[in-house]
Amino acid sequence: MRFLIVTLILVGSVVPGFATVDPDSDQIGIYFDTNADVTCIDVPPIVPFWAYVVITNPSSEILGVEFSLCIEYIGGYESMLFLLSDEWWLGPRIQPVELDWCPGGVIMGWGTPLLPQEANAVVVGLQYMMLSNMGLQFYLGPVSSPSIEDGLPAYLGTGNVVLSLGVSSGDPGLPVASVNGCNAVTVEGTTFGRMKCLFR
Repeated sequence: MRFLIVTLILVGSVVPGFATVDPDSDQIGIYFDTNADVTCIDVPPIVPFWAYVVITNPSSEILGVEFSLCIEYIGGYESMLFLLSDEWWLGPRIQPVELDWCPGGVIMGWGTPLLPQEANAVVVGLQYMMLSNMGLQFYLGPVSSPSIEDGLPAYLGTGNVVLSLGVSSGDPGLPVASVNGCNAVTVEGTTFGRMKCLFR
């Protein structure tokens, strides 16, 4: 009986997003696994966790990417969230990384094109840790000076063609992933400006 209760708790703490079965090409999202299935998790304080920016079903090889990453969280907890590390999976860096990914964004390029494994291309793994029990919502959007003026992230593909990336939530104004809010309808008491930058 105890095993059953523990199993149910573990199953209930992870909510899959099933992004890899999405037939749409050129999508970008934040997931808590490299298979691009899990979009919501529950994490206690002082436990590091990974969030992955993943391009699903790319229609081209990937030579670079541009996106903004914003985090919304409960007001008054600005100093309780830390970015411990970032691991870029697309190869050696050509351009420097800007730590402020909201709202200016980050633009990264690589000398060797990425050929996706199956339907996914992991762009970067981000390891976070919270010092308090708090809710987070992640948003993806365009950079402040985008290559394509369509309000979406983008990537550099075969033949140096820039392709738009649809956001996995369907709209940059909607969260693509959540922490400690899997069963909640909304996150209340967010900080001013709603979207907050995260600095290392």
